This record gives sequence, structure tokens and C-alpha cells, in this order.
Amino acid sequence: MHHCANDPAHLKFVPYYTVYCGHSCDTHSKPSIGGHVAIFDFEGQQEFYGGHIIDSNAPHTALIGVIKATKHLPDDGKPALILTSSGYVVEGIESCKGPWPQRHWKNVKNPKEWQLLYGMGERRDIFWCKPYKSEPCKLLLQANEMAKKVVNRERKARQ
Repeated sequence: MHHCANDPAHLKFVPYYTVYCGHSCDTHSKPSIGGHVAIFDFEGQQEFYGGHIIDSNAPHTALIGVIKATKHLPDDGKPALILTSSGYVVEGIESCKGPWPQRHWKNVKNPKEWQLLYGMGERRDIFWCKPYKSEPCKLLLQANEMAKKVVNRERKARQ
């Protein structure tokens, strides 16, 4: 599990898989609705994966979305680059490498989810990035827009 300090250009390898994870959350709905979408780029071919979560918040929705996207990667051990717009997820990955496991995951919000993501990152080379805001990634922006549509569709279905 690696973190690439917001700049995928500094990677020392070419990822076989690139995944763009977007999320959105409507906390005004009762219960709240979160949506997550991942765009998988495999050698220029794109696949989409997404879903929704009821009674969630934006950070939790982003975390669940990244976990589901990571689970969706083929089990071939090839390196992956996962881009997310969530600072919560990228900062959490840094904490997973350091103090959280050493403290046995005490005082951590969503410990089961973080342990699961930590375990997935131990089984393959995964680099986690949050791109610079000054250089928005088109596919990441597209994933975020698609996640908003998931939330809106789910909200309408519940009315």
C-alpha cells in the first residue's frame, strides 16, 4: 500500500489498472443517501461500477466506494493506481501505514472498513492519490458527476 503525495506523475511504475473513484452524498435527505462510482481504465478500455449507501455521510461514502472499487479489481496482483477526490481516504491510508495498526485500530472511525482496505493494500501494489485541485482529472470529475446522478436517482426512487 502506497501513497503518492497527490502527484501520480511521480510513480516509479506504470500501473496496469487505473481507477477513478467519485462520490457524492445528500445529507439533507432523511435518511441520507451516498453514491459512489468507479471508472476502471484497463489498457484504454473503461468499465464503470457504482452503487449507493443509505444513512451515510460523505467521508464514509468515499471510503466504501474505494473499498468496493478495490474489491472489483481482478485478483491478478498487478499494480493499480487509485485516484480519489477524498482527502479523508488518502489521509486515512497514511494513518493505516502508521499509528492505527500499532494502536490496534482504537479510536478510529470506521475501523472495520479501514482494516479491510489496509488488508487489500497489503496484497498488491496500490498507489492512492488525490490529484492536485489545479489540475483536475477529467475521469475523476466524471466519476463524481456520475455519483451525483446515483444519489439523485435514489432520492427520487424513495419519494
